[in-house]
Amino acid sequence: VGLPIVPEHIFSTFEDPSAEQIEQPVGTGPYRLDRFSDQLYTFVRNDAHWMAEEFEPRNLSWPSYTSQTMATAMQAGDIDWAGDFIANIDEIFVEHDPEHRGHWYPGNGIFNLTLNLEKELWQDPELRRGLSLAIDRHELADIAMLGYVGVPHPTILPRPTFEEFISEDLRDQEFEFDRDEAERVLDAAGYERGPDGVRTAPDGTPLVFSLQIPSDYNDWVIATQVLDEQLRRIGVHFTPQGVSFEAWTESRDMGNFDVTLSIVAAGKGPWFMYRSMLSSQHAPDDDGRVFANFQRWYDDQTDELLTAYAETEDEIERAQAIDGLQRIVVEQLPAIPIITAPNWFNYNTEHWTGFPTEEDPYALGSPVNAADRLIILRRLTRNQD
Repeated sequence: VGLPIVPEHIFSTFEDPSAEQIEQPVGTGPYRLDRFSDQLYTFVRNDAHWMAEEFEPRNLSWPSYTSQTMATAMQAGDIDWAGDFIANIDEIFVEHDPEHRGHWYPGNGIFNLTLNLEKELWQDPELRRGLSLAIDRHELADIAMLGYVGVPHPTILPRPTFEEFISEDLRDQEFEFDRDEAERVLDAAGYERGPDGVRTAPDGTPLVFSLQIPSDYNDWVIATQVLDEQLRRIGVHFTPQGVSFEAWTESRDMGNFDVTLSIVAAGKGPWFMYRSMLSSQHAPDDDGRVFANFQRWYDDQTDELLTAYAETEDEIERAQAIDGLQRIVVEQLPAIPIITAPNWFNYNTEHWTGFPTEEDPYALGSPVNAADRLIILRRLTRNQD
């Protein structure tokens, strides 16, 4: 589900598809590729499509920007629709034309503090609970995300996107921030402070680790700096280590880490989100690599609930399965949610109207969401003002 479909009669002839250049791509959607380069690719409406008349925009342009040039172009009004994190978005973008410009950042996933559960140290639920209690998620969201997003829900289900699926008795629950209680939990579990203030595990392992993150991800860099400061107050060091995106991905996928950050995308519904984060079907392949469930949580009860949901169409039984998965996430902390992952969406209605808003949330707004993108394009109309 969600994987792109490619024409077999073309791709089956390639020894290495990633090394091939498709001069005339085959597609059946309402838009077809017009031009492509490293700096710009464009689409033109496919007038032979059965719904072509319902898509008013005729041409789509996707320029390549850096973070700085993106902000400059948005400020100048050169972009109608964007899906990027821009610091001080109101000052840089909205205030230059508040009548037409806006943004909406609903939850679309979760940032997890991801502990490698294949390592015995992190299998202790009391250690995970102590760490979670020491994290001030409001401070993280305010500093790393400039207050644009709220704190995550303990079930990891993003709000408001999946709020309706949160079990009634869990709906008002929030993460507790209690540094004193974190100290008590870790003391009771045998993680004692040494003379230098650093805690050690019962086996003598100091709780001092590098926390790898992609150095180009400014919000991640800031988040891990704040996180490290918070945890040092309880004697745990997670020192941020910026690496290339490729190096971070390789370490995460191969399990060559103690602690890292990862994102779980919301997907099409709670089951897809929980399956991505928790299913044993994402166990390592023959090379030891995983493509989801990066903390490597393998649990029979979790798998049974995921299977129970997939094997029934009964809505009550499905709700019971989702409820059970929520309780596993809340009570056992397979990973430690720290920040809501937003759907970054900035829009300018000077030329086109019909974008989703917080008041009319008919789709997720970011142009990188393929399914939602078509829903939005179908709703856009030329601004006649």
